[in-house]
Amino acid sequence: MCSLKLARRNLFSKSESDTPGRTAVFAVIAGGGTAGHVMPAIAVAEALVEAGHPRSSLIFMGVKRGMEAEIVPKAGFRVILTAGRGLVTSSAFSKLLRGLVLAVSTLRAFITLGCNKPKVAVSTGGYACIPGSVAALLWRIPLVVVNVDTTPGMANKILTRFATCSAVTFPDTPLPRAVLTGTPLRKSITSCVRSSQTTQAARLELGLPLDRSVVAVLGGSLGARRINEAIFDMVGFCAERTNLAVYHVMGQRDWVYFKDLLPQFSGLSQSFGSAIFYKAVPYEERMPELLMSCDLIIGRAGASFIAEIMACGVPSILVPLPSSPGGHQSNNAYFLADHGGAIVLEDGLCTGKNLAKLLMDLLNHPDRLRKMSQSVASLGQKDAANKVVNLVERAANQY
Repeated sequence: MCSLKLARRNLFSKSESDTPGRTAVFAVIAGGGTAGHVMPAIAVAEALVEAGHPRSSLIFMGVKRGMEAEIVPKAGFRVILTAGRGLVTSSAFSKLLRGLVLAVSTLRAFITLGCNKPKVAVSTGGYACIPGSVAALLWRIPLVVVNVDTTPGMANKILTRFATCSAVTFPDTPLPRAVLTGTPLRKSITSCVRSSQTTQAARLELGLPLDRSVVAVLGGSLGARRINEAIFDMVGFCAERTNLAVYHVMGQRDWVYFKDLLPQFSGLSQSFGSAIFYKAVPYEERMPELLMSCDLIIGRAGASFIAEIMACGVPSILVPLPSSPGGHQSNNAYFLADHGGAIVLEDGLCTGKNLAKLLMDLLNHPDRLRKMSQSVASLGQKDAANKVVNLVERAANQY
């Protein structure tokens, strides 16, 4: 029986990459589901383009339900989408059905990779990474796993056993052949410089007042029900604060759920005259402006979010998702808190009253906020994407 590489050469000898005038595929980038997995993938892709690889030589692979379906095309990259959902479910029938869907998606990814002949594969985690990553391993294409959490997810734990190397964000991440790189971030984030001038410009861009303390709220690309409900209550507790502005990114899923409540909150700044300013949006693509505009940020503790606030030096109140696999959000949050850059508020204690108390305590002590900002900025690794690119190119040269 011929080897897998020989079969590939014979079966796909007239593939797309061999067509005259068509760019050969350098890398397939698999991962997604949430923005936390998609944004590092885009950061790696952009760094590969800067390193000289044509944009058309990079292919993303994800799932139709994931954020990659919208975000990746906007970033100017080709994406191949398959069906798929996470395998974590209590129903045996649902597990079987999802397993079958995953098998079909993996078969499609196997055919796609055989036709395009990438030199290397990159996995950024999440259930969306499985079909493309498994297909790459079946073709014996070198795989580089990018793990951005303190605690690896199930997909990464399995894939890294067969990967060329694992790019990790945190020291002592328990993965084989781990290389400490940091979380890959887009250049628009790593180039952020927080100053009075950039803060004012960012606030003007977002429609925020220049003369108030600004608190940003970001529960995730889909939303965080607990945080959103608590923020509504917090706004009520702080309604008469004349020096406070709240910019609330609710998440696309929760926006649909809460939108009928918005008029009573969005009218607060008018109903109380010069009191609290409140603005809510479903999603915010202008993350650099959001990070430069705020004095403090409240959110979950996903690794990409943590990496962005470290890169920009933004102090935070973090509310880890208790159901995150392996408790990775709690580990992420306490890593930042242990270094003096954040305050952790457990999900069960995330109420409007508790948030208002923490918020007022921080805003009333600007020196403490300043020290938190310095601490979190010292943890940022702005060249992580380039470090990952070096690993990817090294792996490709081994193929």
